[in-house]
Amino acid sequence: MKIRVELIALPQAGRRHSCVELADGATPEDLLSVLDLPDDEPYMTLINGLSVAPERRATTRLAEGDRVIVFPPLKGG
Repeated sequence: MKIRVELIALPQAGRRHSCVELADGATPEDLLSVLDLPDDEPYMTLINGLSVAPERRATTRLAEGDRVIVFPPLKGG
Protein backbone atom coordinates (compact mmCIF):
# COMPACT_ATOMS: atom_id res chain seq x y z
CA MET A 1 0.00 0.00 0.00
CA LYS A 2 1.13 3.58 -0.58
CA ILE A 3 1.32 6.09 2.25
CA ARG A 4 1.91 9.82 1.77
CA VAL A 5 4.53 11.13 4.20
CA GLU A 6 5.51 14.64 5.24
CA LEU A 7 8.50 15.28 7.52
CA ILE A 8 8.57 18.63 9.30
CA ALA A 9 11.53 20.18 11.16
CA LEU A 10 13.61 17.00 10.94
CA PRO A 11 17.10 16.56 9.44
CA GLN A 12 15.57 14.21 6.87
CA ALA A 13 13.18 16.97 5.73
CA GLY A 14 15.07 17.16 2.42
CA ARG A 15 12.77 14.34 1.37
CA ARG A 16 9.92 16.16 3.04
CA HIS A 17 7.03 15.01 0.85
CA SER A 18 7.16 11.47 -0.36
CA CYS A 19 5.16 8.39 -1.05
CA VAL A 20 6.25 5.25 0.78
CA GLU A 21 5.29 1.71 -0.15
CA LEU A 22 4.47 -0.47 2.88
CA ALA A 23 3.04 -3.95 3.38
CA ASP A 24 -0.66 -4.25 4.15
CA GLY A 25 -1.24 -4.02 7.90
CA ALA A 26 1.81 -1.79 8.48
CA THR A 27 1.85 0.50 11.51
CA PRO A 28 3.24 4.00 12.09
CA GLU A 29 6.14 2.29 13.92
CA ASP A 30 6.90 0.33 10.72
CA LEU A 31 6.84 3.59 8.77
CA LEU A 32 9.29 5.26 11.16
CA SER A 33 11.63 2.29 10.67
CA VAL A 34 11.44 2.61 6.89
CA LEU A 35 12.15 6.35 7.15
CA ASP A 36 15.33 5.50 9.07
CA LEU A 37 14.64 8.00 11.86
CA PRO A 38 16.75 7.66 15.04
CA ASP A 39 15.05 5.45 17.65
CA ASP A 40 16.14 7.61 20.58
CA GLU A 41 14.21 10.70 19.43
CA PRO A 42 10.58 11.41 20.30
CA TYR A 43 8.27 12.13 17.37
CA MET A 44 4.77 13.42 17.02
CA THR A 45 2.75 11.49 14.47
CA LEU A 46 -0.45 12.55 12.74
CA ILE A 47 -2.45 10.24 10.52
CA ASN A 48 -4.92 12.08 8.33
CA GLY A 49 -4.74 15.00 10.78
CA LEU A 50 -5.34 12.93 13.93
CA SER A 51 -2.64 12.51 16.56
CA VAL A 52 -1.41 9.01 17.36
CA ALA A 53 0.00 8.58 20.88
CA PRO A 54 3.52 7.08 20.95
CA GLU A 55 2.27 4.02 22.82
CA ARG A 56 -0.26 3.33 20.02
CA ARG A 57 2.16 3.62 17.08
CA ALA A 58 2.90 -0.13 17.17
CA THR A 59 -0.77 -1.16 17.14
CA THR A 60 -2.45 1.42 14.89
CA ARG A 61 -2.85 0.16 11.32
CA LEU A 62 -2.24 2.35 8.31
CA ALA A 63 -4.42 2.18 5.20
CA GLU A 64 -3.85 2.83 1.51
CA GLY A 65 -3.64 6.56 0.83
CA ASP A 66 -3.18 7.66 4.46
CA ARG A 67 -1.31 10.92 4.94
CA VAL A 68 1.22 10.74 7.78
CA ILE A 69 3.00 13.81 9.18
CA VAL A 70 6.01 13.29 11.45
CA PHE A 71 7.64 16.09 13.47
CA PRO A 72 9.54 16.62 16.73
CA PRO A 73 7.61 17.60 19.88
CA LEU A 74 6.74 21.27 20.04
CA LYS A 75 8.65 23.35 22.57
CA GLY A 76 8.25 26.89 23.63
CA GLY A 77 7.32 29.24 26.34
